[in-house]
Amino acid sequence: MADEQTPPGWYPDTQAPGQQRYWDGSKWTENVAPLAPAPGVVAQTKKGHGCLYAVLIVIAVVVVGVVALLALVGTAARKVSTDIAKSTTQAMKEVKITSCKADALGDVSIKGTADNTTSKRSDFLIEVVVDSSTGTQLDSSTGIANNVESGQLANWDAPTTARYEAGVTCKVASVLRTASAKP
Repeated sequence: MADEQTPPGWYPDTQAPGQQRYWDGSKWTENVAPLAPAPGVVAQTKKGHGCLYAVLIVIAVVVVGVVALLALVGTAARKVSTDIAKSTTQAMKEVKITSCKADALGDVSIKGTADNTTSKRSDFLIEVVVDSSTGTQLDSSTGIANNVESGQLANWDAPTTARYEAGVTCKVASVLRTASAKP
């Protein structure tokens, strides 16, 4: 608060924030006014929201772009997934087991063919399984047919360690066909 040594003038009113009161040099008067800015300080004026709108527009454009990109990626991923499924289904049709019998040691030996129906040279990775007469899987093995030209038939074999017994069955579990690198 001001005292008798304080010169007369306008001072912030401690009882009413945002206001000032006049000190006449000996006492506070009833004269009040809105608090004036300090000398040399320019009062701030409300600015438009142009900058805020620009930022919001940029954010909206980015969000729309990301959503569109995700939609494109999702469509491409579904197409690739569908193509792989078609390719796998087709490859399973191209691979046949021609023999499932005991080898010289009494183990199951599986032989088959891979028929490349694509327009490009292909490699085939064939997973086969041996099941007992009760349906229990006894063993699995892998056959390979590399550099099979378009329209050609290739032989493959997949030896196993399963003992041959009556009722044993052999089946193709999966086929992975890929394009061959040039030899």
